[in-house]
Amino acid sequence: MGHYQTSSVVMPEFYAPLENLTATQGRDVQFTCVVNHLGEYRVAWIKSDSKAILAIHNRLVAHNPRLSVTHNGHNTWKLHVSNIQKNDSGSYMCQINTDPMRWQLGYLNVTVPPDILNEDDILSDGYQALEGGTIQLRCRATGEPEPEVSWKREDSKPIVFRTDKQIELREVVVGENLTLSKVNRSDMGIYLCLARSSVPPIMSKRFTVKVNYEPIMQNAKVHIAETIINEFTTEMSLIIKTLEKKDFGEYTCISENTIGRTEGKIRLSDAM
Repeated sequence: MGHYQTSSVVMPEFYAPLENLTATQGRDVQFTCVVNHLGEYRVAWIKSDSKAILAIHNRLVAHNPRLSVTHNGHNTWKLHVSNIQKNDSGSYMCQINTDPMRWQLGYLNVTVPPDILNEDDILSDGYQALEGGTIQLRCRATGEPEPEVSWKREDSKPIVFRTDKQIELREVVVGENLTLSKVNRSDMGIYLCLARSSVPPIMSKRFTVKVNYEPIMQNAKVHIAETIINEFTTEMSLIIKTLEKKDFGEYTCISENTIGRTEGKIRLSDAM
């Protein structure tokens, strides 16, 4: 009886799974594919979602200067992606051209730090309204994951919301839009838009809020006027017409807000 010797062919096999990667935009990453018993077969790298062939063995196919491939001369192939961008996110395949083909997948997740869009840049240096009016602030941000947008005052004072029936104070307000209704002069100042996510850094943008108010006329003889110098300084003037002897004496200027009260005294004397 004849004896027949059968030879078994060892097929390629993956030694370890292709890892999933998460990195911030601008960083460099690499996928590592380890194949044992490759023989005469070839390793290819494919971007799975677009079906684009990136490299075959040691040869780069894709016309992308940020991609490169290396081989350690034994069983390890690497796909390098430098300066990763948002559109690099997706599934990557390490494939062996067996029949049927063998493959494994790894996913690249590119995170993007928050960035505040440059909308209404001219207005961001001066949102204003007459006292009693409404000021609307808007701040939009991009990033991956999507950042949270919030507002606070630079001077740490609370943000004031007024309605016909009540006043509400908030240290922080969440949302792209901030509406200040029935504003008064105490609302003036710098408002900060903050955009934050799990990816640092926190981005901020300053919005200057100005409230204009008319001069105060007390009577025909005495005129009191207030002039806004900047968001932190107001100048008050007292004008006395047709000066008489009874007008000489001490005058008190009083400044008061929700935090406290201060006053200054000026003496008007007869120079004669």
